[in-house]
Amino acid sequence: MNAGLTSQEYDFRAYEDLTFAFDLRYDTENNYDGLVVEYTTDSITWIQLGSIADDNWYNNTSASSFGAGTHAWSGDNSSWQTYSIQLPDVLDTNLQYTLDLDFYWTVTQ
Repeated sequence: MNAGLTSQEYDFRAYEDLTFAFDLRYDTENNYDGLVVEYTTDSITWIQLGSIADDNWYNNTSASSFGAGTHAWSGDNSSWQTYSIQLPDVLDTNLQYTLDLDFYWTVTQ
């Protein structure tokens, strides 16, 4: 099962070097369930934002409910934490974009 939180569309053409940041507290089944952030510039194709290689971003490469190799937050981070990442340059100039937070879960503990 999955659920999502999709933002409104934003116009950031007047800005550059943007950083996306938010507070997150999660407690999921480690290596299976988790959370990813995706963005779109056309409301059709969704692209995962960042990877585990980025500082202060995903913590897991084996949250299997997303498919093999998908980077995600999974497990228990124990408290509210702020996560941040620089947005791709394509979002500095595109007319609008939408961020989508997807939560996947299949087991109730």
